[in-house]
Amino acid sequence: MQTSLHGSHNGHTDGVGQLLSNNGASFSSQARSDAATFSFAGDLRGALAWSRGGDILYVADTGFNCIRRIYLRGSLNVSTIAGNPAYLGSSDGLGTSAKFDKPTDISLGPDESYALVIDGDASGRIRRILLTGSTPYAVTTLVAHDSSLWEKLAGIVHVSASTAIFAARRSVHELVIETGAIHLIAGNSSGLPGPEDGMGASSTFVGIRHIDAVPGGSTVLVADKGTELHNVFRRVSFARTTAGLIRSANVTSIQGANGFGNTVNRVRGIAMFPDGTSPDTDPVQQYNEW
Repeated sequence: MQTSLHGSHNGHTDGVGQLLSNNGASFSSQARSDAATFSFAGDLRGALAWSRGGDILYVADTGFNCIRRIYLRGSLNVSTIAGNPAYLGSSDGLGTSAKFDKPTDISLGPDESYALVIDGDASGRIRRILLTGSTPYAVTTLVAHDSSLWEKLAGIVHVSASTAIFAARRSVHELVIETGAIHLIAGNSSGLPGPEDGMGASSTFVGIRHIDAVPGGSTVLVADKGTELHNVFRRVSFARTTAGLIRSANVTSIQGANGFGNTVNRVRGIAMFPDGTSPDTDPVQQYNEW
């Protein structure tokens, strides 16, 4: 049974929400409340991050330029832990004194002591929120926007305790979390867009929309959407050096098509099932725009 957190759209208010099933029946004895509100100004392709225990949900609230936390048991309390809907920007700081510019994706660290956020509607930077200790939480910029490497970022996922993978529109990069160092592993932002499979920078992407990690730490899946004739899910598989960094990456198309007869209609995102399985031929849950 699918579930969702009830809350009003187009307003920013922290408070108490209500967990609803897909037929509207409440999972709690609490009276229905619209006190907690979200913007959801666009889609929620990767704007949600669950805790391992499944009892806390983090939301990158794009339209209100902030990060929200929802406790899914007990009171269903919703709070803003970073950013302020009254201010748009990129300055670091503590809690609501930090500023965000339309955050679009969030990924919890493996030990849940921090979260990485894709921030920047017109450009792209990676912010880190420390989630340990007492609030307010510290927000810092881990990776600044680099126009020579990407136009806009599309998503981020953790693949090990020390590394994450993030995607730009036409390239995929490794991020060393401790140092903020980045390495290109697939695609090439400086080249022409294209649908070519292959190794490393010899591969091309048309327009990456989102990514997610396959359990095991050696594969990410990419939703690549450019034109009406290119809607493809791609697999990026990689090997590591003895130091744990990614040595090489191989890109292969796994679902969809280039040209007419497409089996995927205007791909928008991709997500793994929690246990890495799926009733389909590949362990993905695809989101299409109709």
